[in-house]
Amino acid sequence: MTNNARSYQEKRDYIRMQMNADAVATYEGKDFTATCIDLSSSGVQIQCSQPFEINSSIDINISSGSESTNPLKIKATILRVNRLADDSFRYGACIDAYL
Repeated sequence: MTNNARSYQEKRDYIRMQMNADAVATYEGKDFTATCIDLSSSGVQIQCSQPFEINSSIDINISSGSESTNPLKIKATILRVNRLADDSFRYGACIDAYL
């Protein structure tokens, strides 16, 4: 993709990788099943049936889908939330640290 094309399609410093990976979100000491929708080096988007508060800290463990590759473990801060029609939630979060 040329820089010109990128300027119209994606105005981020880091391109998002689209995924559909199993994940576990740990919030206030409890684990919740989630799905990682997309990932970049500075942020993540997950979907989960559990409501989380904006500006709260969560740990996310994203499955690699392979036993030979370790899962990605991150600490993130919830920046935005969208409630979906099926009463699940889609979260945009900033990655604070890789664990």
